[in-house]
Amino acid sequence: SRLSKQFREGLPKKIYRAIVIGKPKEGRATLVHYLRKEKTLKTTVFPRETNSAKRSELSYEVILSFEKNSLVEVTLSTGRFHQIRAQMAFTGHPIMGDVKYGAPNTLLNQVIALYACKLVFNHPTSSKEITLAVPEPEYWANLKSEHL
Repeated sequence: SRLSKQFREGLPKKIYRAIVIGKPKEGRATLVHYLRKEKTLKTTVFPRETNSAKRSELSYEVILSFEKNSLVEVTLSTGRFHQIRAQMAFTGHPIMGDVKYGAPNTLLNQVIALYACKLVFNHPTSSKEITLAVPEPEYWANLKSEHL
């Protein structure tokens, strides 16, 4: 179907929100790295093309920033294993609670401060843009009040 084709071609926009450690230097940026999924189920990030690593791109925008943490909105251009987690950590801003990628502490119930908030795609017959937005998870209100 036409909708399936959009997903196969990577056309829908997948947008996430995350609370990252620290304050990114740039309020908005596009990150391009090369990622390799390891047997340990962790992703290794390389700044340049590397054997068996796949090109990975995301854009982020800082929504709120405080001394210790920042709320960012991330739009994926590619969809790699642990892409957001690995690329943000590589820039020195791991996702809060994500000790696998360098966050200093875990969060309650072992969650990480990352969730998918929007999916944008074209209607398969009318081509009209459709945005599906998801409300914040319940635990996000506490995360934001405690860490932002």
